[in-house]
Amino acid sequence: MRAQGLIFTLLFVLLTPSLEARGKNLDWRLESQMSGHYYHWGESQLPEALQPAKRQQAGYLRTSLSHSGWFADLWLASNRNPQDGDQSWHPEVDELYYDFTLESEGPTVEMTLGEKSLHWDYGFLALPLNWLGPGNDRSTTRHQADPLILAETYQGMTVFQSVCAWVDTAEEAQKHEDLCLLRSQGFVGKGEWQLLAGYQEDWLAGLGLAWTLTPALASYASASWKEQEEDEKALEALVGMTWASAQGLEVRAEHFWGNTDAALLRLSWNPNDWTWVAGFNHQELQEPLQIYELGMEYQLNSSAQLELNYFSYHPEGRPGATQLNQEINLRLTYTTAGQLN
Repeated sequence: MRAQGLIFTLLFVLLTPSLEARGKNLDWRLESQMSGHYYHWGESQLPEALQPAKRQQAGYLRTSLSHSGWFADLWLASNRNPQDGDQSWHPEVDELYYDFTLESEGPTVEMTLGEKSLHWDYGFLALPLNWLGPGNDRSTTRHQADPLILAETYQGMTVFQSVCAWVDTAEEAQKHEDLCLLRSQGFVGKGEWQLLAGYQEDWLAGLGLAWTLTPALASYASASWKEQEEDEKALEALVGMTWASAQGLEVRAEHFWGNTDAALLRLSWNPNDWTWVAGFNHQELQEPLQIYELGMEYQLNSSAQLELNYFSYHPEGRPGATQLNQEINLRLTYTTAGQLN
């Protein structure tokens, strides 16, 4: 289905030369990352040969290209597990789409054809409204587009969007479903609202609100509803609040209601080139799981960033055959960008 959608996009663009595309220059961005991960596992019911490795290395090379309305986000990832010596590269096309404008006597319509990730939510812990968000999102209600047709128009400060997509619902069975939705977003004073309605075998609905209480304090809330099986909750909702000081200290508190209720408290501080992070995450699973996070980021220069994170899991890890107690991640990311006329 993905190949068919991309072929359709290419043929449509080639056969419609009169479209007004965005951006005539070639903008490029290159991002590379190398990371090392250390895991401390607790008791395991698995045989020793099948237990996960304690140390792992990973890396990726990401290239983004934009030219004449085209945008491509390409990945080449390498994963190495020292336990079995497996080292492989996995090429992926994360986004590939074409933007153009339909001019008419009425409202101007902006069109997008192809795979594009849309970000419609405000949260850190979960993103109930990201129905077509990227694959690495935290949203449990996410529907990955494959591909996407998007039309949007503006009336003052309000945007109206119409989206249809093919969605992978069971990757092993290569099962696809159509998802079509309407979305509107607008602003009132210091607040923002958004409404979503869609259909994918059953009806879906979404509501999002965000508002600024003071220059330092902001709040947000989002909720999505979809008809689910009996053992799943139809409603997922998130509420959150952020407070930031002029000295770079930010406090974020969130609570999420869904199939897995969770709460988050996260503090970050940005003095000069450093970023310090501390957090607490409580998840209501079969056994409540508490995750403590400590981390720091350092901007080596305008292109390179070093990141170190430590996670501690209580009680003795995630439910399952192997329990994870602690996790340490070290990452080095290098990014550069430019433009060709």
